[in-house]
This record gives sequence, structure tokens and C-alpha cells, in this order.
Amino acid sequence: MSPMQPTVDERGVRGGAIATTVWVVFLSAMAVAGLSTSALAAGSRGAPADAPGEVCMPLVQVPPTEWNLPVQSDAERAARRAEVEARRSRPFVILHRGASYVAPENTLAAFNGALDLGADGWEMDVRRTRDGALIVFHDFMLRYGLVDGIGLVERMYYEELLLYPFAAERGGRPYRFRAPTLAETFALARERRALLFLEIKGRGMDEEVARMLTAADLWDHVVYVHHRNSDALRSDPRYREADWRADLTFANRKAEGAQDAELAVVRRALESEGQHIIAGDPRVALEALGRAVGTFSQPLVTAPTAADPPDITRLIGALFGLDPFLDGRLAAAQLVNYYGDTAAANIAAQMGPGLPCSARVSVAWALGMIARHYPEAIDETSHQVLLGLAADPDPVVRAEAARALGFCGLTEDVPLLVGLASEGYSRERTFATDVGIEAGRVALTQVRAAAAESLGRLGDTRPSVIEALEALVLAPAAHYPFNLASSYDGFVAARSLARLDARGSLPVLLQLLESDGGDLKAANPQVTGRGAAMLAWHDIQAQGEAARAIALMGSADDLRPLISRLNATDAEDAGRGSVLLVAAVPSLAARRATDARRACSEALFSPMGIVRREAFFRLLAADDPALTAQAVASALSARLADTEDPTGCAMALHLLGLLGQRSPQVAATVAAGEAASDEAVRERAVWCQKTLYGSG
Repeated sequence: MSPMQPTVDERGVRGGAIATTVWVVFLSAMAVAGLSTSALAAGSRGAPADAPGEVCMPLVQVPPTEWNLPVQSDAERAARRAEVEARRSRPFVILHRGASYVAPENTLAAFNGALDLGADGWEMDVRRTRDGALIVFHDFMLRYGLVDGIGLVERMYYEELLLYPFAAERGGRPYRFRAPTLAETFALARERRALLFLEIKGRGMDEEVARMLTAADLWDHVVYVHHRNSDALRSDPRYREADWRADLTFANRKAEGAQDAELAVVRRALESEGQHIIAGDPRVALEALGRAVGTFSQPLVTAPTAADPPDITRLIGALFGLDPFLDGRLAAAQLVNYYGDTAAANIAAQMGPGLPCSARVSVAWALGMIARHYPEAIDETSHQVLLGLAADPDPVVRAEAARALGFCGLTEDVPLLVGLASEGYSRERTFATDVGIEAGRVALTQVRAAAAESLGRLGDTRPSVIEALEALVLAPAAHYPFNLASSYDGFVAARSLARLDARGSLPVLLQLLESDGGDLKAANPQVTGRGAAMLAWHDIQAQGEAARAIALMGSADDLRPLISRLNATDAEDAGRGSVLLVAAVPSLAARRATDARRACSEALFSPMGIVRREAFFRLLAADDPALTAQAVASALSARLADTEDPTGCAMALHLLGLLGQRSPQVAATVAAGEAASDEAVRERAVWCQKTLYGSG
């Protein structure tokens, strides 16, 4: 390869030696642009550009995407294959995205957790990032319930993606996780003899995945490959597809009852033909199979290791669009990762007029990410740069700057952000018919959403803040056809009201929760047929976040209409109801409050199986199992007198046994269950008695 053509490594970094002439041109371009190289300072974790051989501690570790597998001896390989065949020869349990009720989905912790709890393997989703890294991630975009950030995965560099922290919402455990590479996930599967269910989320990856399976000797581990985007995998003669018994996951909305949370349903599924079931949690299925349930091991938090830092001079130049071999956004990510404690001052010192829009966006993003991880590094000059970008003529730049200001922690920015949260806002929810006008309105929705997010982060509850957020909740952005910007500003505003603990806004949130799209239909009579039917879904993003906010803040009186709304969802509206319950039930279970745990326990008796299922597993994963057991026993005892809802009663007794908490209240409730008139309830009560007290 010519020295004028740098190599591209697995993260998309244009590495290799840059020819001297190119480097001279680059430095000349910096000089012409007025960028100083002498003013650049290295961070306390980084080495200056003229200190070769020094290393620094990056903020996040970027795992290699190539193989780093230990060589197995013939005996080790034979033993592994024998254990994999033993798993395949019996009815086996695959967990959907790993043990996602005890760790964030599609992470190494969730995959380890699946095996720890006793499952045989996991289902996983493969995506490609902007720089070509194959990673394990389900959604095509980041979402707040999983990762605290926004953006499309395929447009992000892997190093950029890693800088967004995972939300610590799953089970209330404050551990840091990350999206793993496919290579390290395959390495874990080989180490733990796990069975694999693969879903390829995009075209053009199947051949590379097949080569990786061959290199790791993992074809025997693969029991199923989803038919989309997988011709090279499914047609390979080494692929041995296993037959299904049942899909008992949340994703299968046509499944019976409470799916993998309901013992009777699991038992019936195991009577069908096939080799395996796929579930969200293995514990009920393992009992039905007569297998032991294991214990989830909390993942260890490992610190990054020292690494050679990239040249800061080059990163600054690339950030401002002067390096043809290094993209500005990747340069921004590396500046944050390696020089985050001082990069803000360097960036601010080099700012000047005439920057292209892409560079202004990257600068705002870099300063925002620095403020997120190193708020003390944002000095007055850096803050002034962000204020200037927040007034930029381009709405994309304004949105990125508005989001960054939320991490600076300065309440003096509140009036500016209130203004941005109202930019282009209108209570008139009429759809735009012109494509150009619609594109502009989408951009303004992003500005309002970014400002609303920052208002929530700043923690200021002055009336103007609450009024601006409530306005967005009451009339979220209207876009047609339905797209990702639809109701997005209302979604973020509801989240910010919860962050601010704005309990006075609960009536507004409840009003949004009850919306059925009637105002949209009235304002847009030209939308007919299927389009009109979809209008009720238009605000679903915002409604889901309103449900979450109510769950996080509401008293017992506030929670009753929320639970009623979940329980009123009929089969035809299951998809809409599922959005609400996925937002509300985890928050109810995570709250260490008697009212919230009791409300979540009441959901065990919902007429909707998907609601019962989510409540069951969220309560099982929640912190403070003693509080959970108290709430479940209280909700159950009120129904055992006449064995109202025997299915819910049996599930609640099963949950009490799995929680493993003894108390006089639990003992009395279990005894009442043993005297119930329903046989299934009595059977679970006897099992619970034996599990908790060793007698029956």
C-alpha cells in the first residue's frame, strides 16, 4: 500500500504513516485557518504531541474488534463441543437479548447472566457502526431507557458510541455497561459453551459473521439464525437449525397469558414439538424443566488500561475539518476520550469564524460530551463558545449546543434554554404538506427537545421552566407521516418533569396519557383511511414517557389511573399498551416506596398477560426484596379470600417463593394460599411453603 494511502483499522481510524507532504499540507491548512499548534496543551491523562512513547488513561476502553482468542488444545476443543452437544440434545432455554431483567440487554453482563441463572444461551442482535465495527445492539438508534444519548447507531463511530453511558435503570443497579463487539461476544460464547441465536440487523454482514464463526469454531453453538439478512449463514452446510417449542418473549404479543412468567403456560409450551424455547427470563422455565436456578453474579467494573494517545494537534485540526483522513466526529470522540480534562480549552482557543456546519456540530458535541464527563473542564471561554453555537443560524447546531449546555450545570442558561424550548412551538397541530417546510419543522422539534432535556438536567424548577415543559407535553410536535420526530419534544419534556420531580405537573401528564389522537384528527381532516387510524399512535412516544414519569413521581392516588390505563388495554391495542407498560412498570418496581411496589404488585392481577409478565420479572429483579415481598403479599392477601383471579394468585405465590423472603405477613399469606379453593393456587402455595420454610 502506498504511504499516501493510510490503512483503515477496525475503528475506522485512518492510521499508518501520513506522507510528509500531506502532513505539511495539513499543518499549512491549520495555519491558514488561524489554528495555532503551539497553544495546544495535553490533558493530565494525555501526553503532549512532542512526547513520544508516553501513554495515558482513556476515559473508555475501546475493545479490539479482531480476534484475541486463546488457542485451544484438541482435548479442550473436544470437551467444549461435547458440552455444546449435551445442551443441544435436551430441551434448552435461550434468553432474548440475554438476561435483560438483571442487566442491560445485549451486554456481556446480560449474556453472562443468562448462563449464571441456568439458561443455555442467548439471542443477540448484530449491527455495524459507521467505522465498520460489528457490535451487539438491538435498536437502530439510542434510546433513553437503555443508553443516555440519542443518535443512529449506523452513523456513529464505535468509540463515539462508547462515550454514552448506559442508563442505570435495569434493576436499579448503578453499574456501567457498554455495547460489546461481536468478536468479544463470540469469545464469551466459546468460553462458556453457550448456544447462540443470531439476528443480523442489516445487509452485507452475514458473510463476515460466517467467517468469524469459522475462525472461532462456533458453528455448533448456533441453533438459530433469523431469516433476514442472513443468506450466507443459513445456507452454510455447517448450520444446524434447532426446532422451536415456543416463543415466550415479550416480543411475541400473540403468546398465551403471561408467557415465560406463568408456570402453566411454560408447561404447556414444553409439551409441544421442538427442541427449545426462547424466553426473557429463565427461572420459571427452568423449574418447569426440573432444572436448578442459578444466581446472577454482579459484573466487575474494570478500569481502562493505559494506551498511546493520538496526536492532539491532528485531532484539533480534524475537528475543524482540516484533515482529509480523519473525520471530525471521530476526532471529537478521541479528544473527549484521551484529552477530555483539557480539550475544552484547546477547542475554545481555536474557534473562529467561517467554520462549516459539520465542524460547528462536532465542536458543540465535543464540548457537551466533555461537560458530561468533566464538568469542571468547561471554563468561561468554552461556555461562551456554546452560547454562541446555541444562537447559530443552523437548527442542527443549535440543538447540539442546547443539549451541551445542560451538562454545564449553570442555571444562568435557563432563560436561553426556555426560549429554545419554545422555538417554533405551536398548539396548532396541523401537519405540514410541503416537504421543505416539514424538514424545517423536524429540525426545530430537535431544538426544542434538546433544550427540554437540558432544562431537566439543570434542576431549576422556576415557573417558566415548568410552563415550557408542560406546554410541550400538552401539544407534542405533530409530524406526518409518522416519524421519529413525532411527539419527541413532548417525550423529552415528560422525562425532564420527572427528573425535576415536578409533582404539580402530574395532572398534565395524566391528560397526555389519556390522549387518543382526537385533536390531531380534528386538525387534519385530510388524513383518512389507515393514516387516520395511525393518528392515535402519533403521541405514543410522549405517552410512554408520561407513564414513566407518573410511575416515578406519583402517589397511590396518582398511580391508580396509570394501572387502570394499563389494564384497560385490549388485545387489538396490545402494541400501544406494551409501550406504556415497558415505560411504567420498570419505574414502579425500581422505586423504593411502598405505594409504588404495591401498585406494581397490583399489575400481577392485570387482565393483560404482558402486563402481568412485566410486573413479575421487574419485581423479581428489583432492589430490596423484603419490600417487594411485603407489597406482593399485601396485594395477594386481598384476593385469596375468594380466590379472585387464580392465575394472578398463583403467579404472586410463585414470585414470593423466588424472592426468598420470610416474614409473618408472607407466612400468613402462603398459609391462606394453601387453603384456597383453586387447585393451581394451592399447588403454588405448597411449593412456596417448601421453598421458604422447607415443609409443606
